[in-house]
Amino acid sequence: MARERLEWACRTNPRAVGGFFLRAFLAWRGGDADASRALLSRAREARGEDWKPAGATAEGDVAGQLHRDPTLLSVGWTAWDGGDATPTFELLAARIERASSL
Repeated sequence: MARERLEWACRTNPRAVGGFFLRAFLAWRGGDADASRALLSRAREARGEDWKPAGATAEGDVAGQLHRDPTLLSVGWTAWDGGDATPTFELLAARIERASSL
């Protein structure tokens, strides 16, 4: 049921970067590398080319230093540089494991 709702949210919001990233992470955890890559591609598209331009300073850069979204998912997809997500997925999986053991 939750997976269906997440898929629906991604279908109705083409800029749902976090949703596509979470679905890619779940596919990766499930061993479906092809689906994970396809969903990461959708996350990249949703994020757009201007998401974090290199060397640019904008209002959001300063605000980001003052406030960080502490959720496990946001820590994962905001750290992802748009390339190979395996290191980010591994970091996210480790953080989830730590949080689960508390």
